[in-house]
Amino acid sequence: MYELAKDYNLDVSLFERLINNGFPVVTLDTQHRMRPEVSVFMKYIYDKLENHSSVHNRVPIRGNE
Repeated sequence: MYELAKDYNLDVSLFERLINNGFPVVTLDTQHRMRPEVSVFMKYIYDKLENHSSVHNRVPIRGNE
């Protein structure tokens, strides 16, 4: 049903629809789950992303010592 998807913009996600219609956007600024070694890759998307202090107290990843 490619034609229907194109005709009715069904290929646009809900989030894209909200943004395209001027809905206010808020981005993540503090993350609480990812290790700092992983969250560094998110800085390309969330340029002001900071790590919560709770993620700095985790046991190091094996093989990364």
